[in-house]
Amino acid sequence: MVVHRRAYSAAQIYAHWAGAALVTALFASAWVREGVEDTALRRLLLDWHRLVGLVLMALSLVRLGLRLARPAPPPLPGMPVWQHRVAGLVHGGLYLLLFLQPASGWLLASARGRALDLFGWLPLPALMAKDAERAEWLGLAHASLSWALLALVALHAGAALAHAVVLKDGTLDRMRPPGRGFSRPSTVPES
Repeated sequence: MVVHRRAYSAAQIYAHWAGAALVTALFASAWVREGVEDTALRRLLLDWHRLVGLVLMALSLVRLGLRLARPAPPPLPGMPVWQHRVAGLVHGGLYLLLFLQPASGWLLASARGRALDLFGWLPLPALMAKDAERAEWLGLAHASLSWALLALVALHAGAALAHAVVLKDGTLDRMRPPGRGFSRPSTVPES
């Protein structure tokens, strides 16, 4: 009998949920900032947005390394092939956007000629020279990528909830943090 892992590692699970929290913070800071008129507060929110974006980019690199070191567990028995393939496409899209979105923000700040000097203590180099035409294009790209990321996050979360509430197949259990209150079978015999 061959035994397969059914769950992600603790590091993968914590990195996943930390990433989810950071994505939530990024959207919240961007949306709140839109309604703020106070210049100092807008600057503070932008600094936080940029810092969280850079932390998310770094965390995404860590997550990618963890994923390469320990691939995703196989699909649960009975999961249709199409669901597994769609999940793979959604995960791939999420990883791609978790890199492209912060990179587009950094490029946008550079093209606008705005130094990334977060809170006055974390200076980052410009990735390109100031260019109003590129800044306009990058602003559109950054906004479009954010909507694409939001759509994939919603699809991902919706599928996870469907697996947990409707299908009740244990898929979501594989990404639950270990510890009290959570039971996660760690192996399943191959059929």
